[in-house]
Amino acid sequence: MAADELVTALASLQQSNARANMGEAIFKGMPEIQSVLRVKEWHSYLIKTASTKNKWIYLNINPSDAAHYPAKASAAFPEADIFCARLVSDDHARKLTGDTPVSLKAK
Repeated sequence: MAADELVTALASLQQSNARANMGEAIFKGMPEIQSVLRVKEWHSYLIKTASTKNKWIYLNINPSDAAHYPAKASAAFPEADIFCARLVSDDHARKLTGDTPVSLKAK
């Protein structure tokens, strides 16, 4: 549920003001996000919300194969991003970020 809610909220935010909500600035418009770690810039992120507890939401933007993600959403304009997400464990999140996570939004 958390992954579905996140991608739907991102698509809605991008739909409401596309110019202001392209790129990583979009995360600032979502107060429910507690932490964002960049895996690869404007491609993949790990997101922590209050509802994810001991898991992270792995967000992939415009993936080549969206079928691997149970949660998907996009705004309704041609240049809109496709947000895809799934839950991952804390251990898997640590493996994805390695030793140098880039924090984009702190608690």
